[in-house]
Amino acid sequence: MMLERFDTLRGDVSFAVRQLRRTPVLSAAAILCFALGIGANSAIFSIVNGVLIRPLPYRDVDRVVAINDGLPKQGPGFLRGISAPELLDYRALDGRIFQATAIYEQRTFTVAAPDGALERAQGALVSGNFLRVLGREPALGRVPATWTANASDPTAASAASEVIVSHAFWQTHLRGDPDVVGKSMPFGNGVATVAAVMPPDVQFPIGAIGAEPAQVFALYALTPDVLKTRADRYGTWAFGRLADGVTVAQASAAVNSVASGLPQRYPDMYRGATERVLAEAAPLRETIVGPVRRPLLVLLAAVCLVLLIACLNVSSLLVARSVARQREIAVRRAIGASRSRLARQFLTESIVLVATGGALGLLLGHYGAVLLTRLDPNASLNGYDVGLDWRVVAATAAVTALTGIVFSVLPGLAGHDDFHTSLREREASARGAGTSRSGLVVAEIAIALLLTVGAGLMVRSFLHLRAVDPGFDVDQLLTFRVNFPESRYPTHDAAITSERLLADRLRAIPGVAAVGAATDIPLTEGSQIVFTPDPAVGPPPDKMPVVALSLVHPGYFEAAGIRLRLGRAFTVADDPGSVPVVIVSEAVAKRYYAGNAIGRQFKWGGPDSPQPWRTVVGIAGDVKQGGLADENPPLAVYIPAAQINTGPAAGQVRGTSYLVRTSGDPRRSINPVRSTVKDFDARMPVAGLRPMSDMLARSIADRKFNMFLLGAFAAVAVSLAAVGIYGLIAYSVAQRTRELGIRIALGAVPRDVLLLVVRQGASLALIGIVIGSLGAVAVTRWMRSMLFQIDPLDPITFGLVGLGLAAVAVGASWFPATRAANVGPVVAMRTD
Repeated sequence: MMLERFDTLRGDVSFAVRQLRRTPVLSAAAILCFALGIGANSAIFSIVNGVLIRPLPYRDVDRVVAINDGLPKQGPGFLRGISAPELLDYRALDGRIFQATAIYEQRTFTVAAPDGALERAQGALVSGNFLRVLGREPALGRVPATWTANASDPTAASAASEVIVSHAFWQTHLRGDPDVVGKSMPFGNGVATVAAVMPPDVQFPIGAIGAEPAQVFALYALTPDVLKTRADRYGTWAFGRLADGVTVAQASAAVNSVASGLPQRYPDMYRGATERVLAEAAPLRETIVGPVRRPLLVLLAAVCLVLLIACLNVSSLLVARSVARQREIAVRRAIGASRSRLARQFLTESIVLVATGGALGLLLGHYGAVLLTRLDPNASLNGYDVGLDWRVVAATAAVTALTGIVFSVLPGLAGHDDFHTSLREREASARGAGTSRSGLVVAEIAIALLLTVGAGLMVRSFLHLRAVDPGFDVDQLLTFRVNFPESRYPTHDAAITSERLLADRLRAIPGVAAVGAATDIPLTEGSQIVFTPDPAVGPPPDKMPVVALSLVHPGYFEAAGIRLRLGRAFTVADDPGSVPVVIVSEAVAKRYYAGNAIGRQFKWGGPDSPQPWRTVVGIAGDVKQGGLADENPPLAVYIPAAQINTGPAAGQVRGTSYLVRTSGDPRRSINPVRSTVKDFDARMPVAGLRPMSDMLARSIADRKFNMFLLGAFAAVAVSLAAVGIYGLIAYSVAQRTRELGIRIALGAVPRDVLLLVVRQGASLALIGIVIGSLGAVAVTRWMRSMLFQIDPLDPITFGLVGLGLAAVAVGASWFPATRAANVGPVVAMRTD
C-alpha cells in the first residue's frame, strides 16, 4: 500500500515537473517572484529572530536585569546606568533579591596590534563577578583570583594586572595561541597577564548597550577616586541576576527602596541636583533591544508586504494558467478523473513550484541576512546570532505549504463536469479569471503604495536631516583622540603643557591651517553635567539644567569653525590662577540667562556644589553634540581645560580629541598627523584618525540604512505591481483580441483602442491608490519615531507617491495597449 502511494506521488511529481517545463517563462517568473519575496522575508526575519526572539548567549537571560537610576531634579525618565559607587549599596540586596550584581563601563585600552605596533582597542572595565551574573564561564583559563576577591569587596584593588580577552581578540591579536593563559601582553602603560579567553558566542556589549564589543576586559575597582564621583558621574551599567523566586517587579521595588535612601545616607554628596534618586530593574533583553525593536518590526512588516505582493503576482500568473488549461481539465474530467484526483495533481504542481521558489528564497535569505549584518553601519547587530535556525526554516516551510495549497485551489476546482459546457463557457471563464486577476492587481497596487509611502517618508526625513546645520564647519577637518597617561605625564600641568605642545607640532605641518583640542567634540555624545544659573537672572528652574560639557584648549573654536556670537574665546591666560570662566552655547544663554549671559555667573553642579562660580565670557553658536537628529536646541558649556586641575574631573583632560583644520583635502594630512604624534610620543597610539565628514556621515548612517532597506523593498513592490499590471493588461488584450478587431473594423481608430486599454490599467491603479492611501494613513503613524521633522501624514509624500504609481500603471499598460491598437480584423477573426 505504501509502495503504491509512493509510486502515485512520484508520478504526480514527475507530471508536475513536465507541466512546469511546458511553460518555462511563466514557471520561471512565478518561481523568481516567490523566491524574491521569500528571500527578503527570511533575511529580515532571521535578523528579527536573532535580535528579538532567540535567547541571548547568557544562561537564563530572563533572570538578568539592568539597574537604572532616575534623577527627578534633572528630568523625567531613567538614566541608562547608575553612579558606580552605588554598586556598594545595591550589593546589600545580594542573597535576598539578587544572586549577584555587577557593573560595566566601556573603555579603550592600549594594546599591541598583530604587527606589533601599539593601537587603541575597545575594552571594558567590569567588576569581579561579571561573568557570574551573565552565567557563563571562560572557554580557556579561569576567572582570576583577584577578580574573585573583588566580587566580595569591589573596593579591593590589586597590584596584579590580569585581563580576560574576547575570542576574536585571542584569534586576531594573540594568534589563537592555545597556551596563551598565563602569558603577558602589552596593555595600557605596561603589560598584563592573560587569565582567560571568552567563549566564541559571547560578545559584550551587544546591541543597544554599545556599538562595538569589548576585546579586552579588565577589573573595575571602586578606588577612593571613583568613590568620590558618587552622585556626580553617571553612566555605569549595572546588572543583577535575580535570586530564585524573585520577580522583576519585586527587584525593581527593592532597588528603588535603596535608591530613595541614598540622599539621607550620603547627605554631603546627594545635594541640589540629586536630592532625590529613583531606581528600576528592567529585563536585560528589553534594555538591549528596546531602541531597535520598532525599526526591525517596521522592516519585517515591509518584507511581509513584499512577500504578499509576490504571492499575489504568482497567484495572478497561475489564474491565467488555469484558464488556459480549462480544456485539459474538462477532457480529464470527461474520461473519468475525479475532482479530488485533479485537486491532488494541481496541489502537487503548486507545491513543486513554490517549494522550488522557497528553497531558492531561503538561500537568498541566508546570504541576505549575512550581508545586512556586515553592512549595518553602527554594528547594532554585533553579538547576535542572525543565521538560519529552525524558526526561520519552519516559518519559510509554513508559508511555502500554505501558498502551495492556496495556489492549487482555483485550478483544481475550476473544471466543469461537462466537456461541451466547458468549451462553450471558456470565454465566460476567462472573464471570471480576468476579474480575479484585476482584484489581485488592485491589492498589489494598494500594498505597493503603502510601502512606497513609508519609503518616501524615510527619504524626506533623511533629506531634512542632511539639511540640518551641525553648528560647525565640517569640511577640511580631521579629528583623532589620544591619551596622556599619568605614568608619563604625572601632573596636571605636565599633561596640559604636553597637550599644547602637541598642538603646536601639528600646526607646523604643511597644509594645516588651525588646531584645537578638547575632551569632547561635536557628534560624540560626551560628558553631561548639571549646573546652577546665575540667581540674579531669575528664580531657579524647576529641574536642574543638564548640559553637554567640554574642557577645551585655546584655539578650539577657531579650529572647529564654531562661531562666537558674543564675547571672547579662551586664551592661554585662562589658567588655574586666573578668574574661573566659562563659555555657554546660544541655547543656554536664551533659556537660562534671558539671552544676556555675558558677565553672568555659572556654577558646575547644584547651588551647594563645591565648584567655584564662573563668569560667562562668551556665547558660542549652537552645535549638534549628540548628532544631527537631536531636535531640541543643543545645550552646551565650555570650560578651559587648564582650570580643571583638582577633583575627579581633572582626569578627564588626559583624554583629548584634536581637531586639525587643513587648507585642502584632509585625507592628505592623515599620514603626516600620525607621524607627528608618533614623533612626539612613540607609545601614544592614535585612535579614530579620520575626517570629521566621516563622523557626520556615521551619525546618520542608521537612518540612511533603514531608508535604503525600506526603499529597496518599496522598489521591489512597485516593480512587482508593474509586472502584475502588465501581465493583466496583456492577458486582457489576448482575451479581447476578437472584440478589439471588431471595434476597429466598425470604425474605431487606434487611438480610441489605445485609450480604452490604458484606461483599464489606470482605473485599477486609481482604486488601488485610494485603498492603499487609506491603509497608509492608519499604518504610517507607527513610523513616527523613525522620522525627523516630517509628519507621518505628509501630503507631499502621499501626493508624489500616488502620482508616481499612477504613472507606473499607465506605463505598464502602454505596451500591451499599443499592440491592441494594431490589431487588424483579419487577425481578430483568426483568434480562437
